Amino acid sequence: MRVDIAADVCECGGVEAERKVRRTKHAGRVDANHIAVRAALGGMGATCQSLGMVGDGCPDFVVGYRGRTYLLEVKDGKRPPSERKLTAAQERWHSWWRGTPVRVVTSPEEAIEAVCGIRDDTGWRTALGDV
Repeated sequence: MRVDIAADVCECGGVEAERKVRRTKHAGRVDANHIAVRAALGGMGATCQSLGMVGDGCPDFVVGYRGRTYLLEVKDGKRPPSERKLTAAQERWHSWWRGTPVRVVTSPEEAIEAVCGIRDDTGWRTALGDV
């Protein structure tokens, strides 16, 4: 299930507030597990900025953890694999991007692994190991 509005959690003076933002014409959709992924990352001490409203293939999150930056694309792990594929716009954006590779995650656990040094199929490590 996808939602038509993005929920952003921001920290302002230590007080967390949830605000809902209307999607713009070119903004992407937000997968159903978007909020759970963000909560899990925040719970482990990462800062997490939603980019879901940018659209045009831009990843869902930019995450800061232990002095490093990560880009995460969130797909709903409950959907069939054929519905979790990157869109054409996402494929183009990932190919165009010259910074840290975008990690595609399907659950809060995978998001945590993406920033905590678990070796993935590309052979690179994140925060706790070599890049």
